[in-house]
Amino acid sequence: MAKKNDKIAIQSYVLTAAKYDFNVYEKRVLYCLVELAQCEVQGLKFPKDCKKIDHDLFGYREISIPCSRILRGEEDKNHDRVKKALLSLCKKTLEYEDNNIWTALNIVAFPKITKRENNFSFTIHPIIWDCILDFSKGYRPIELKVVKEFVSEYTMRFYELMSNQETTLDFSLEKLRAMFKLENKYKSVNMLVEKTIIQAKEELDKKSPFSFDFEIVRKGKGGKIVGFKFWRIINKNHPDFENQNIAIQERSDIYWHLTNPECDYLLNVLDFDVPEIKKNMDTFKAVKEVADLQEELTRILMQMRKYQHKGKEFTNPKGYVINSLKELVNQAKLKKEKK
Repeated sequence: MAKKNDKIAIQSYVLTAAKYDFNVYEKRVLYCLVELAQCEVQGLKFPKDCKKIDHDLFGYREISIPCSRILRGEEDKNHDRVKKALLSLCKKTLEYEDNNIWTALNIVAFPKITKRENNFSFTIHPIIWDCILDFSKGYRPIELKVVKEFVSEYTMRFYELMSNQETTLDFSLEKLRAMFKLENKYKSVNMLVEKTIIQAKEELDKKSPFSFDFEIVRKGKGGKIVGFKFWRIINKNHPDFENQNIAIQERSDIYWHLTNPECDYLLNVLDFDVPEIKKNMDTFKAVKEVADLQEELTRILMQMRKYQHKGKEFTNPKGYVINSLKELVNQAKLKKEKK
């Protein structure tokens, strides 16, 4: 549950479901972090213009990003927008709580702009980085390419909310205002609809393979607006429409043999595509006969991350996952034969 005063509660897909009011420049910083997080999880090389430094002792990350990544070609020689975005992110916090501790952490710390090199850097706490890693599971590279080009923070929010949404979303007017931190803005409901919902829908219609439609909920017939219903729609005019339809058809086949959580973990966390899953289906089935597949995938991923923290690079991370699963099956067979 989100807290007050610009604090965000850590949860699954935290930056999608939380209440916050990041502007477009702050969101672009976060999307750069998501891209770097995906590279770390998948064992890929980091973008040439971004540099990530691991501090092995405490797990802190120092991130360096070109200002051009945030400004998107906008003229701003003094980098005022970048400064304001960094200052704002420094003031905002994430709250973390488990059975043993509660803590609140700044999203970024120690921001610095190197003017001659035209880049900026900051430090990320290990818990914040884990939160970013969690968020990165819901975004594939092609989606990041789309979302980073949006010019409205409301478009970004609706994209995140509708990305994997298969059912209708119901929001009361108060919940929508809280979600977007608009309690003290757009007092007129018609203005709120025009400046947030309609503008976001128009940009998604133009730039995204999917958009949304909505229905206004009123109190009684012709009464005042009390809420909204949102549902995802496919943008048939978008260049990626055909690819998306083919992917949906292919995905349906693998769900006959694996559970929804297992498929989602392979697709979204480990970044397998459908043909790769089909190719290794016999291995996945064999694992399910001797162990919990999702638990084993999580164990292997955590093992890979430990190795990465120690400086090990994975040139073929998916191959490592498959070989680890095959080894698990072989060990299980040997134990059975010994018995």
